[in-house]
Amino acid sequence: MNRVLVLTADTGSGHRSVSSAVRRAALQHGHLNLHVIEVDPLCANDPLWFGSGIAARRHWIDGLIAGYGPLVVHAPWLWGVLYNLEALPGGLELFHFMYGDCLRARIRAAIAVSRPAAVVSVHPLVNHALADVIARGPWLPTMTVVTDLVDVHPWWICDRIDRFSTSTSAAAARVMAHGIDASRVAVRGQPIRTEFDSEPRERGAARQLLGMDSTTPVVLFMGGGDGAGRLCELVEACDRTVRRPNAPVPVDVPYREVQFVVVCGRNEHARRELSSVSWTAPTTIFGHVSNIPDLMAAADVIVTKPGPSTITEAMAMARPMLVGPPLPGQEDGNVPYVTGIGAALAFGRPEEAATLLQRLLAAPESVRHQMGAAGRTHFIPGSTLALTEAIAELASVPPPFPNDPIPVAVANDLSDRWFDLIPGSQPIR
Repeated sequence: MNRVLVLTADTGSGHRSVSSAVRRAALQHGHLNLHVIEVDPLCANDPLWFGSGIAARRHWIDGLIAGYGPLVVHAPWLWGVLYNLEALPGGLELFHFMYGDCLRARIRAAIAVSRPAAVVSVHPLVNHALADVIARGPWLPTMTVVTDLVDVHPWWICDRIDRFSTSTSAAAARVMAHGIDASRVAVRGQPIRTEFDSEPRERGAARQLLGMDSTTPVVLFMGGGDGAGRLCELVEACDRTVRRPNAPVPVDVPYREVQFVVVCGRNEHARRELSSVSWTAPTTIFGHVSNIPDLMAAADVIVTKPGPSTITEAMAMARPMLVGPPLPGQEDGNVPYVTGIGAALAFGRPEEAATLLQRLLAAPESVRHQMGAAGRTHFIPGSTLALTEAIAELASVPPPFPNDPIPVAVANDLSDRWFDLIPGSQPIR
């Protein structure tokens, strides 16, 4: 079986969701003969290190990267400043001056202990470090999977990477504008869980599965893996406008009984705050969940931050969206993309979202159906399988590693500055 090392990260949830989708697809399609190994080289605590008998030492920049989630929740404007500063000339060189040795050591160690036939990156911070490691040998084929839908940060682009996979033609055009030949770039769609590839399920059946009332509307609120997008203010504003006794109540819509479902992700503060409210109508508050396909299938409307994975999943489920302000930088182009195809309406403030939600629920069902259908039309089914097949092809060349066990000391010797050998560790097989 061919092993592939995928360099991912838990900054937000989009990168990990892509690598996990590929890993699950490889398991589901055994004929591809592919074993996907995920590692987060931006984290000293990745399970791969401990399972391999080595302990990665922490770098001070690890802490800054771990602060990405709180930053995008509490100060997205500051993230926007940092994002644009990184793109300036010299930004990449400064990053690698401070963090490059550590990052390259971790990637070398991951390659040494996993012995892959190919290496795939799904994160912009690791592409150039990966290319540096491969240049030192042994040579391995490489691929970058660009997870941004429209706006592509320059750090995604490294001309020493063999192949690129993008979600949209707009992203592909950005990659090629940086000098990458079109023969090395493929548009395959956004890799998401394969459960989204089938035709959207009927709402009533999904609600029955979840124990919801099948006769009243359901609104699903999401803020990405970090629960960003002023989630508490957003839900409370929609509740005041849509479900309070003084709200307008059209004859054909039981407004006061609209069901709210809120997914807070890793934002524990938002989960606790929303859970403490005495809601006047059915409201379910979640933290991190694994049944997003079921929740989306049950929804009449999805109110969300415009992250690439979330809006792609909503398009796959043919559900209309209300999308809030984008995370400055990588999400800026997502809002005009989904509104331009007619799959979403955009809002700025929570009060605007509440007004739009009220109007959308009061509109004929055909309006919501048309929006959902527009999204489904632009969804590329089978994107995850297509990407996994391309990775399997990339890994079809026998890896330049012996079959005998590799001692953990090999990884440790790569850089004793960044790793420690765990006493009593056994050779890696």
